[in-house]
Amino acid sequence: KGEVELYDYFYPFSPPPDESRPELKAYIARQKEGPDFTRLECSEDAKKLLTLLLTYDKEPRPSMQRVL
Repeated sequence: KGEVELYDYFYPFSPPPDESRPELKAYIARQKEGPDFTRLECSEDAKKLLTLLLTYDKEPRPSMQRVL
């Protein structure tokens, strides 16, 4: 089991010391996929907005000023 370097993961994520590197990579992959909205009861527009706001990469994520 290799050592996990803190700088391999971006703020605010701090890797738990007891998980293996593959488990941590799987966790990050799930975060990038975003939430599962199948049980969320709201309009499609609301789901689209939430998807934009919860985008993992900050470049395509809109600013709050733009959202408002």
